[in-house]
Amino acid sequence: MKKRYVLDAGVLALYFAGSRDAKKYIDMIYDGVVEAFMCEVNVAEFLYNYGKAFTTT
Repeated sequence: MKKRYVLDAGVLALYFAGSRDAKKYIDMIYDGVVEAFMCEVNVAEFLYNYGKAFTTT
């Protein structure tokens, strides 16, 4: 049985910020070594914060 992780928005933020620790987990997910789950609300939180940080008005 594969290990399973529940991800928070912070992991995505760390991954895109270049964190090696976060990259290790994301790579394991992409490679199919582990399974990961994430609530839609957490994805929306990441997208909101990303847009807020990188959008100019």
